Amino acid sequence: MLHTAAWAAGVERKPPTARASLTAGVAVRSGTYDDTNSVRLTYNGLAPTVVSFDGALFFLPWLGAALDLSLESFAVLGQDLTGTKVRQQLFGFRILPEAVGRWSPLYWLGLELHVGYGGGQLPNIALVSDGQLSSSPVKFHGPSAALYVAIEPDLPVGGHLFARILPTVGGSDLRPLIASFGLQLHGGNLAVGNLRGAIALDTELLLAGADREDLGLSFAHTELRFSLGLRLRHQPEVPPELRNGSGQSSGTGTVRGRVVSGGAGLSGASVTVGTLAAVVTGPEGTFELEDVQSGSYPVRAVAEGYKPVEQQVTVTAGGTAEVTLSTVRPTGPGRIRGVVKGEKDLVVEGAEVAAEGGKPVKTGSDGSFTLEGAGPGPVKVKVSAKGYQNAEDAAQVPPEGVATLDFSLVKQGERVLATVRGSVKSASGKGVRATVKVSELNLTVPVKGDGRFVVQVPGGKYTLTIEAAGYVTQVKTLEVADGDQAIFHCDLQPVGR
Repeated sequence: MLHTAAWAAGVERKPPTARASLTAGVAVRSGTYDDTNSVRLTYNGLAPTVVSFDGALFFLPWLGAALDLSLESFAVLGQDLTGTKVRQQLFGFRILPEAVGRWSPLYWLGLELHVGYGGGQLPNIALVSDGQLSSSPVKFHGPSAALYVAIEPDLPVGGHLFARILPTVGGSDLRPLIASFGLQLHGGNLAVGNLRGAIALDTELLLAGADREDLGLSFAHTELRFSLGLRLRHQPEVPPELRNGSGQSSGTGTVRGRVVSGGAGLSGASVTVGTLAAVVTGPEGTFELEDVQSGSYPVRAVAEGYKPVEQQVTVTAGGTAEVTLSTVRPTGPGRIRGVVKGEKDLVVEGAEVAAEGGKPVKTGSDGSFTLEGAGPGPVKVKVSAKGYQNAEDAAQVPPEGVATLDFSLVKQGERVLATVRGSVKSASGKGVRATVKVSELNLTVPVKGDGRFVVQVPGGKYTLTIEAAGYVTQVKTLEVADGDQAIFHCDLQPVGR
């Protein structure tokens, strides 16, 4: 009994349908506000607090919506123009709702384009008329666009990269151009149903700048954020075929059977169950596949010289599905295909091709033809075309198979060459790559991989030498007249026998 373990393949897994992360941390900031009518003000340093939310919900695998929120607060310590020490609390925030288009070449890889419109304010300081230091946030709103690369496998690690740009169209007079670049790493992958929880580490670089020469104002803001928090994502249910991580589910069974013809087992038949890898039947035509996922599958057997056969089976967890596939040899007619060519190997369109006793068909623009319902067995085929001499040849048509027969027509009034057609095979019946030499014409013809060869010669008597590496050379004498069709077969014996 031949058997093998089989795991289901090609089952499609779906990308996440939702994700959300909430993080809090600190930021390294540097800001400059320059008013040509007063003084240049700067602030820098490490300061808390930044709280961020980033989430996306997908209505379709390729379409969804996203929301980016952040809130920051920190204090600036310094002196005003009077020399008085002051402490000023600054605040910033942003709200960016966006539409998302996603392409997922793999279930765990998402390439996303975010487009939206949002706004907020950037923290800033300024001097009021009495020289006092004051909070003067730079407000903004405008369109946003971002590119995300999300890597979200069912593994302990994952993450995403993004780059976003937001050109300001309204808000304060400064109207800065804002760009941000970020990386989030998450680890843990704690599974509760379809939810996956993880620890998230966020890093984001935010750059903003504006220069209003007409107002005598310029503004620059650089911020590098580091934050830690929690992340959740909703992962669609994993198909049963892939549930245990290794690709093998506890809901598996066995398919066992036999391929027979006329009650006798067929060895060497190829058997497939669904999309699983094929197995070959043993000496009695038996086969067995273990660890097949529960479900309904077509079981198909193919054996050389026999008709393909297929049967549906249902596999249950822990059970064994028994099947017997009974096949027969083909007996019905086949078809003949070929190409008709003329001088200089040009195809002949509109030539009439007919099998003996059958209706003619015409060749197409590429010179090809197909004769349906031919054979089985030897079939004579005739070809006629305007301006060419009629031609005749024979094809050996396998039952319910395809035979190839090409024609080379000769112009009217020209000498018609004889066609010598044959096959070179080993004692086991397999085609042999060999050469056929025609001594009188100093001509060598290569034999195809299937053992077939064709050579055209003027009428006369010829000596044919058939040679192949590892086989005993044979010599045959052949006499043909112009226009003859000669067919012979040669069986070569291995050297040493």
